[in-house]
Amino acid sequence: MATKQQTKKAPAPAKKKAPAKKKAPAPSKTAKKKAPAKKKAPAKKKAPAKKKAPAKKKAPAKKKAPAKKKAPAKKKAPAKKKAPAPSKTAKKKAPAPTAGLRGVALVDQVVAALESQGNTGTPLGSRVLAALRLPNGAPIPPSLARYLAFDALDVLDARGALRFQSFPAMMVAEFGDAAATLYQDFAALLTGQCLVLPDSGADSRCFLYVGKPDPLGEYPVFVVDTDDVPFVCIAYPGLDVALADGTVAEITRDTYTDCAQHPQYRAALVDQAHRNFEGLLSFELSGADGITTIDGAPPPANLTASSGASRR
Repeated sequence: MATKQQTKKAPAPAKKKAPAKKKAPAPSKTAKKKAPAKKKAPAKKKAPAKKKAPAKKKAPAKKKAPAKKKAPAKKKAPAKKKAPAPSKTAKKKAPAPTAGLRGVALVDQVVAALESQGNTGTPLGSRVLAALRLPNGAPIPPSLARYLAFDALDVLDARGALRFQSFPAMMVAEFGDAAATLYQDFAALLTGQCLVLPDSGADSRCFLYVGKPDPLGEYPVFVVDTDDVPFVCIAYPGLDVALADGTVAEITRDTYTDCAQHPQYRAALVDQAHRNFEGLLSFELSGADGITTIDGAPPPANLTASSGASRR
């Protein structure tokens, strides 16, 4: 029989609580660390650029032949002075020059032309004219005698003699000591006597050169020019042709040496060049190109253009 006293139930064992899940730590206020960036796959190496084939070397340019030196420009003859204007009264026309005239006959043409323009001239007295001689005692050339009978020019000294002088003395008198020194080497070529003619240019002089006469008894006329490069040339075969130029004939249109191409007077100039200028037409102190012979032949071996007209 069961007693009243109830049998005590055995206490049910307390269920064990599952351990509280640990809370994830609160994130810190600091920024979360970013996951490390994934490393990029290494870039594929490009294949090395192909080397260009070396450019073909160009063939060396052919050397041009050295430019030929230009011949020195020919010196222009100074503008000719105009003849005095004719008077209002009618004058006779000058006779046309006859081709090939020389000496007195040509000067007669010149005088007639000047008289037709009203130029009567101032004649030299007959006695004074008859007494005139060249420095070597020879008679004066016929062309000079004829012209002085028409006009005395300005060629006499205080004694009434022709004003001849050596080439160096002429350069001193006309251009001064400095120019004379510069031109002193030309004296080796021009050893005769010189007579300066009037109406020359400001920096040039025309002069009658008494060296060797031609068969007509005429002597050549030279020009010396001091502008820029020292220059000397044989310009006319005689005073007669020099007087005719610009009066009854056109001989030197552009340069001092035009007479060398004149159909009527070239032969006479060639003859005088060989008699009195060693076959030269012109001599300019500008190197070898400055020497020009009258007939195109090589210049004489005894001349040099670098130091002047000197003889070796």
